[in-house]
Amino acid sequence: MADTPFTRAEVGAVLPCSDFGRCVAFYRDTLGFRVEESADMPGNAVVYGGHGSVFSLYERSEPTKAEHTAAGILVDDFDEAIGHLRSHGVRLEDIDQPGLKTEDGVVTMGEFKGSWFKDSEGNILAVMPAAAMASMRRAA
Repeated sequence: MADTPFTRAEVGAVLPCSDFGRCVAFYRDTLGFRVEESADMPGNAVVYGGHGSVFSLYERSEPTKAEHTAAGILVDDFDEAIGHLRSHGVRLEDIDQPGLKTEDGVVTMGEFKGSWFKDSEGNILAVMPAAAMASMRRAA
């Protein structure tokens, strides 16, 4: 692999919010992230995840049009994370497509588990065990 500015860079998501206050509340109150709104750029916020990860939220007038996964959240305890989502009223998406079918909102493929849900703005987020992603990285 070539050594470029991109191969040395951190990568994060930038998610749109048509109702910025509702969006900030979802990530802060429902998911439990630390969210810091920008004083210099109103309608923008940084969301702090574990292990030094960050992603951004920004206000825009129209809701997202994306029908794909916008970001993935790698968790240490998948079952605990799914329980947290459910206990906070978050609906897990049902998926039924070739090679990928959820049962009760969770897909299981061998030892891999995954789930998808929408945030307050309709952005699709994936939840998967961090260990599964680590083994995928080792295989690459």
